[in-house]
Amino acid sequence: MGSGTSRSRPILSAVDGDGRPDAALRLSRFREEHPDIEIIWRNPWEAAMPEPDGAQRWVMRYELHDLLDEVERRLAEQAASRSGRVDQA
Repeated sequence: MGSGTSRSRPILSAVDGDGRPDAALRLSRFREEHPDIEIIWRNPWEAAMPEPDGAQRWVMRYELHDLLDEVERRLAEQAASRSGRVDQA
């Protein structure tokens, strides 16, 4: 055992299949941080986002991770435009 051969103990780690955080945990955190954004599953997942002009925008994705990624991207764009800064991607 302590000889440093290939029979040493393997390194164990728990990782989601694609390396992203658990979707249910991420959704729970998102809902706490953004109670004004409704996220529901109707196959696909849907998010109702309030727009700065008072309108409501619907975002739909089949995967929860993809929906949260898109909604967070749009929130970042809104925040950047409110601060007068728009990043060019």
